[in-house]
Amino acid sequence: MPPFNTNLIFQSTINVERAILSGASGSWSETFSGVYSGIPASVQPVGTGESLNYGRKNTDVLYNIYVPGTYTVLVTDKIVFGTTTLTVIEVSNQISLNVANKIVCIENI
Repeated sequence: MPPFNTNLIFQSTINVERAILSGASGSWSETFSGVYSGIPASVQPVGTGESLNYGRKNTDVLYNIYVPGTYTVLVTDKIVFGTTTLTVIEVSNQISLNVANKIVCIENI
């Protein structure tokens, strides 16, 4: 069997940002900094839903994103796809031998 060709499924690119906590004198702030840039990916919007936060209705868009298994993406990371920033809610290894990871993200619009 020939090796799995990931170029066939990774048609887009994404950036991954990770939270950095900084502060002094008991005052902490969270900022995000780029960890990976230009990761090959397959980005698939899979559905929408509504959530209620602080008495306001929000529309949430759920995405499945597949990336090569060589990248470490955490649940606390943010994904930047074009001009859209997504919040990672789950990461799992979908294909054995770490060929690809599935990242489930949500966008609040």
